[in-house]
Amino acid sequence: MQWCLVGESLRHSVHESGKHGYGGVWGGKKASFHHNLLAHHDSRNPRLGEYASSYALSDLVDLRNNVIYNWQGNSCYGGEGMNVNIVNNYYKAGPATTKYQERIIAIWNRIETWDPLYNIWGKFYINGNVLTESERATNDNWNYGVQFDSKWSHISNTERQNLRLESPLETSIVTTHTAEEAYQKVLQFVGASLKRDPVDRRIIHDVTTGAATYMDGGNGSTSGFIDTQDAVGGWPELKSLSAPVDIDDDGMPDEWETTNGLDPNDPSDGNKDFNNDGYTNIEDYLNSLALQYYDTKPLVNTIKPKNNELFIVSKKVNIEVEAYANDYNGGSITKIELYLDKQLVKKENNANQIVTKLRGVSHGMHHIIVKATDNSGNISIDTTTVYVGTKKVRINIEEDARNGHVKLEPDGGLYTEDIDVNIMAIPNEGYHFHSWIKDIESEQELLTIKTTDHITLKPIFVANKDPLNMYRKPIKITFGPLEGFYAPSGYIADGGSPYFRRSNGYTYGWLEGY
Repeated sequence: MQWCLVGESLRHSVHESGKHGYGGVWGGKKASFHHNLLAHHDSRNPRLGEYASSYALSDLVDLRNNVIYNWQGNSCYGGEGMNVNIVNNYYKAGPATTKYQERIIAIWNRIETWDPLYNIWGKFYINGNVLTESERATNDNWNYGVQFDSKWSHISNTERQNLRLESPLETSIVTTHTAEEAYQKVLQFVGASLKRDPVDRRIIHDVTTGAATYMDGGNGSTSGFIDTQDAVGGWPELKSLSAPVDIDDDGMPDEWETTNGLDPNDPSDGNKDFNNDGYTNIEDYLNSLALQYYDTKPLVNTIKPKNNELFIVSKKVNIEVEAYANDYNGGSITKIELYLDKQLVKKENNANQIVTKLRGVSHGMHHIIVKATDNSGNISIDTTTVYVGTKKVRINIEEDARNGHVKLEPDGGLYTEDIDVNIMAIPNEGYHFHSWIKDIESEQELLTIKTTDHITLKPIFVANKDPLNMYRKPIKITFGPLEGFYAPSGYIADGGSPYFRRSNGYTYGWLEGY
């Protein structure tokens, strides 16, 4: 299983067990899982497991160069009685990853006495994995990244070391990259990358920025975990062009067959190998589609600081920067440059990394820009946004995901003070924007605010075919020292019910529309 994008499992949907937003169960005899992306799954990222009736240590599973993003309950775990390589994977924490930030795997064994694998531990080769939130686990995978849940907390250090393999288990041929290189290549090529649909583009954007476009999952889940496809705008409309001419219906267009010396009237040549490269002709055709997409630019990966990172200080701050550039087209990096906003800070010639410290960075929003140039003159730029200030300021959006969504610019939702933020309400097809409610009331789709204190906003979207009338309605208070009529500060919808706030036992008469 390679180059697959597995994202946004439904967490609190229709499963009888309740919360069940899982990535997958991976196992097998000589099974290879490489260059895949697991994104926005609560747990099983992946769960390593075999059938309960499998013979102990009879399998071999190889995990390498995968990217795991935004887990919560667990990253990778399991591996009872299995032989496993876990090599050069990239674990990137997301908004939901508040614990297990340095867990590469939680190793389990079977504790049920009836199980054929009862109390049989697996064997593991674990090396080269990167965890964005743990430098020590990145530097020492085994002692910090390999963990045991409470059921196995009694395991001794000797027993723990007995699970460790000093050299990797033998695998089939696979091109192995460093974890940092794999991260860039997976983001570039994973999934149906010839032309990604809006869902895949959004997931790639989330991984790249370290954020979640949709924080409300629709049925109680948050932080990028979803409970229904409606929480992220529903199924996208997929548009297709007419298929290229293929007279013999063998899956290869006539033009491609003619160019490559095949017979466009022979339906059997798809399974032949005209160039003796070990791949069938139809595989060569499919691979050629991927080659069309191949990006000739170098890839830039900024490790430090993280995008949208906040630095809370009274005055100025020093910021560590660590970035790498790689060229996958047989070329070399001739120059790598670092800019703070538009000012060149440092330049390295004939180097693929830049490590330095930006000193005395002032309060405000700043862009840290890494620019790499290869020997063919191709240029790539990676921009990281950071905020420096005296306090955190959150803009919390209560999404109305079924009817529309909100775009923040700059994105992220968490800032320091005195940052100008544009907040745009974007209705889904068939709806239009009506108003903002909660801490700001406005009928303007685009709000521009300067961050001062935490605020909560909710957009109201109305169906075009069945408009909803919303209006202000006075409230009559008939008891207490505030008896009389009062104008509400919010809206009430036709058919809706007023929402009254109480203070010291008296109703003050504010309304909120929904």
